[in-house]
Amino acid sequence: MRVLTLLLGLEALLIFVHIRDYYRDSIARAGLAFLSFFVIAGYPRVRVQIQSIRAATAIAPFSGRYLALHFCSMLVFLIAAEPRLINGISGLLFIFLIAVWCLAGVSATIFAGIAFMPAPVWLVLIRITWNLWLYALIAAGAVWALAPNLWNVWDKSGWTFGMDLTFWLVRHLLRPFLPGMTADLPTHVIGSDKFKVEIGGACSGWEGIGLVVIFTAVWLWLSRREYKFPVAFILIPGSVILIFGLNAVRIAALILIGHAGAQRVAISGFHSQAGWIAFNLVALGISVVTPRIGWLRAEQQASPSQETQTERNPAVAFLLPFAVILAAGMISRATADQFEWLYALRFFAAAPVLWYYRSEYGIQNWIPDWFAVLAGISVFLLWLALDYGPHPDNGIAGGLAALPLSGRIAWISFRTLAAITTVPLAEELAFRGFLLRRIISAEFETVDFRRVWYPALIGSSVVFGLMHGGRWIAGTLAGLMYAGAMLRRGRITDGVIAHAITNALLAIWVLTRGSWYLW
Repeated sequence: MRVLTLLLGLEALLIFVHIRDYYRDSIARAGLAFLSFFVIAGYPRVRVQIQSIRAATAIAPFSGRYLALHFCSMLVFLIAAEPRLINGISGLLFIFLIAVWCLAGVSATIFAGIAFMPAPVWLVLIRITWNLWLYALIAAGAVWALAPNLWNVWDKSGWTFGMDLTFWLVRHLLRPFLPGMTADLPTHVIGSDKFKVEIGGACSGWEGIGLVVIFTAVWLWLSRREYKFPVAFILIPGSVILIFGLNAVRIAALILIGHAGAQRVAISGFHSQAGWIAFNLVALGISVVTPRIGWLRAEQQASPSQETQTERNPAVAFLLPFAVILAAGMISRATADQFEWLYALRFFAAAPVLWYYRSEYGIQNWIPDWFAVLAGISVFLLWLALDYGPHPDNGIAGGLAALPLSGRIAWISFRTLAAITTVPLAEELAFRGFLLRRIISAEFETVDFRRVWYPALIGSSVVFGLMHGGRWIAGTLAGLMYAGAMLRRGRITDGVIAHAITNALLAIWVLTRGSWYLW
């Protein structure tokens, strides 16, 4: 949420007016609600005009002048956001700095948009989506008004059905494994003499239910031609029941882990990651399993060529390596206190997938271009240059110190090996090989790496940047550099090599200087 708040240019302004943390979080949620509603509702309208938009973008020349103005505005934005500068001033000068910062952020966004897509195209987009702005603002306003008080209502209103039902399910799940269990329904405290938890409103699964309802509704809308209605609406209550049950399993497993003596792992790692693992399992089941269920699938006569086409989904080869790294990361964090001692699981998960699909990528030449090498070095220097602010302890130094020498060598070896092999390959295949080309055409495999639609270049790079959390600005610029390396010769290997060089230099920097926060 705090990443989104920074993205919207609100963080310093909210600090200035002394709005409390939970209001800042609610405004971040409101921003997410606005973007989600606007994108989901606006896509069908924009899709109708997409061919004319592409044609107008192809005809209009790329504007280097506006891009230069964008970078100038970004420079002002970054300087004004420097924490040491903000902390050293107050009064009217501070208000002026905040105004300059907000104006620079808005100007940078406008200049970037006009640089890569002409102003008449933006006017067309605004014309066909003008009323959605109002609806999206209403949705965002409702989220902003409800979010700060929603958990308090659930916890203090006396309506404890969700907590009671979760408590009942957890108690029955634990009974065969925890004979000495203690369970107090009035306080919703359950566990053993070694480890207890209190099932509050947030623990009863309401947030997961909300997420899965939104995902299921959006999925049914986007895939409405593939399902039989109104029968398919059963997926909404079905997904709610499933995520509610998995939440109870999560709490029961958390108690068993804590009872076994790994209290810090239960609280720090498993508690947060298990919920996302459960949501991903439900989402994966909805998107992958349900379209194959006969009584849910719309009755359509497919031609033999269509049937053959459905047997091979080219997107899988490009997305699956990145997906298994994310899944392995969730499992690794779920079993960790703070130090991910199972980090090597990411490498062992991605390597066989990349090897299995190696023929799908059409890679024949790994000889790098000079520009790819330069891009990799430039991103490394950029990453260090934009690294400012506090660096919280990520537990690596302490975790390595607790391992024997052989364990330290093995962990560092696989961490470095993954950084320069599987991670660059998986991320470049997902963001440049698939996403960048998929924005241009549904038949993304037919898009030449040397032909690019600039909004697709910007969009895929921004998504890549957001995957890097608080370093989203550096991540976005890195995505642009890797894409530039790929576009120069039309080879995705150049993007992979540039990415690998950056990660290799960062690994050397981390290991020689002890800058573990960069990992």
